[in-house]
Parts: sequence; structure tokens; C-alpha cells
Amino acid sequence: MLGSSTNNGVVAAGGGRPGAAMVARIDAPLTQVIASSDPAEGLQVFLNSRPVTPGTLESLSINIVAPSDTAPDGTLTGVLARYTAGAAVERSAASLFPGTVEIVARGRRLVVTCVESGSFDGLFLGLGL
Repeated sequence: MLGSSTNNGVVAAGGGRPGAAMVARIDAPLTQVIASSDPAEGLQVFLNSRPVTPGTLESLSINIVAPSDTAPDGTLTGVLARYTAGAAVERSAASLFPGTVEIVARGRRLVVTCVESGSFDGLFLGLGL
């Protein structure tokens, strides 16, 4: 996912450490949600740099519930549900984790990265203003 253990032979000058670009590389799905203040543009969703066709998105949800006494494992899920057109309209759902979800709206940026599906190990939450 982030900074994979192999660096494809790319080594930073002056040492055995990989370069910053290699460490920051994302090797898992990237979902971007961009909400525009312009009503004509509305909500735009991209999955791996490809736009999700407007009108086909049913829901995008991220559920993070920290472990507690009643639920010792907690909950960590991310799901993108959409409709696909074909001979008949069908609903499909895809897990967003492992992967990164970036939401940009009203001048704010929220990033959720989960390295292992359902695991809090390697979970990163980022808020940008």
C-alpha cells in the first residue's frame, strides 16, 4: 500500500534508503470524492482515476468504530455501492479497503487510508484545512 517493502530497484542518492516518491507511492485503490460549491458541478467521484458515472452512485460509506469492551475488535469498513447498466440494472458493491479514500469539500480534505481490510493496524486518518 504505502511505501511497499520493495522499491523496484530505485534507491535514493547517497544511501540505501528509498526515495520519498517511492515511500509515498500508493499501491492500492484510490477513491476520490470531490464536492463542488457550484451546483452545476455537484458531487464527483473517481475510483482509480476513473469517474464514476453520475446517476450510478448509490452510496459511499466509511464506518470506523473503535474497539471497546462490548466490541473488542471494533469495526472498520468502506463500501462504494453503485448501479450498473446492462440488460438489467444491477447493484454492485466494492470494498474500499485496503486502499485510500480522499474527500474534498468546502475547503477541507479528509483522507482515510487502511492498509489491511478490517484492521486498525496501518489505519491513517488525515484532516487538511
